[in-house]
Amino acid sequence: MQYGTTRVFRFLLGMLLGTSAAFATLPRANAQPRSVKADDIRVVARHGRSWRGTVGRYPVLVLRGSHSERGLAMGVLCAREIIRGGNEYVIPSGAHGAELYRRMQLPLVAKFDWSDRYRQELKGVLAGIEIALPKPADRKLSRLDRAIEFRDLQAGNVVADLSGVKCSSMMAQGAATADGKPVIARNLDFYCNPAMLASQCIVAVEPNEPGLRATLGVSWMGLVGCYTAVSDRGVFLAMHNARGLPRRMGKWRPRSFALRDALESACGASAIADITAVLRRRPVVCGNNILVGSAGAGEPVEGKSPLAAVLEWDGGAAEKGVTIRRPADGDPTIVCTNHYLLRRKDAGPAGSVSRYKTLAAWSRSCAGGKATFDFETARKAISSVAKGYTAHSVIAWPADRKLAVALSARPGSSAVRNKWVTVDLKTLLKVESGR
Repeated sequence: MQYGTTRVFRFLLGMLLGTSAAFATLPRANAQPRSVKADDIRVVARHGRSWRGTVGRYPVLVLRGSHSERGLAMGVLCAREIIRGGNEYVIPSGAHGAELYRRMQLPLVAKFDWSDRYRQELKGVLAGIEIALPKPADRKLSRLDRAIEFRDLQAGNVVADLSGVKCSSMMAQGAATADGKPVIARNLDFYCNPAMLASQCIVAVEPNEPGLRATLGVSWMGLVGCYTAVSDRGVFLAMHNARGLPRRMGKWRPRSFALRDALESACGASAIADITAVLRRRPVVCGNNILVGSAGAGEPVEGKSPLAAVLEWDGGAAEKGVTIRRPADGDPTIVCTNHYLLRRKDAGPAGSVSRYKTLAAWSRSCAGGKATFDFETARKAISSVAKGYTAHSVIAWPADRKLAVALSARPGSSAVRNKWVTVDLKTLLKVESGR
């Protein structure tokens, strides 16, 4: 791997041995992003009721149907990007890259708990790739000298479990926003090479299984979990890495899969409790801070907002794996970076603490009435903690099921320096559906 290889494989080696393991200036001002209309969306390919297109300069996927149907559509519509990602990111580069992959990475894949749902979805992805690229030579992973297989798709979907994402987020609501509704700003920081950036996309998912809700987020072609997303019930969540407590023995769940399970089933008024319950049933290999924000109505919990929390989640036994951190009494804001505030008592990594303090200053300004957490303030806040490896930046309005998105254009260029495009779930799901 050209980016992050050393960190990933130091972690992998530790796993096999049984051990645990800002920009100073703001970017050029961007205009307020206008909401995308159906006429602004260009559909370039279709499979069944799913489609691939562009919104502004960014790729977009809309995936509909059952688990296997959505997987099949992704495979058909994104085959070449998935093969490129396997060749250039999932499998390490260098003289010994293929051997490291076979002897270290694939054995770890077997340690994860792959539920029937995600097996169906990934088998669908593989079948779709085979439809789109019928010649084995076109499906070849050159570093392995063979065509892509199911286990390679599994390996790609746990990259985030084995190499942490260093992210920053802030949520404001009530007196801190113009209309009292929640606004969330979020950076996902991850070392992406050109292949990963080329496959990063806006994705809307509309399951047809009973009880599963539609979602809108930012992800990568070939990955079927959740990293940054909002549901049609107005629930938002975002993944952040953290130093977790020692893991319990047993199978681990890919954390992006657990987050998708949680988001698709959460109700607006009870989102924190609903997501916590799901995560407690899904032990993971790494530590996490999961920012959750909801546009639902609810009664205060111990005098604190029921609509926002950071879930400190890992594979440890304490509090069944999840500690809930809510905003301070009377505070309409909450900040999240990459260290625990409740579940561990150590200070946390210096970079995470620094970003937390920077966002906390923005938080105090909005909570104290000196600023309103609107798009422009949110953009400036996340720009102040962005990195050269910020892969995507998102500003979310959960009540409107709407995201403003900026994607990194190339390695070393932060997403916040790119243009913003605003999309809402309802508009994307209307395209090609006849509704």
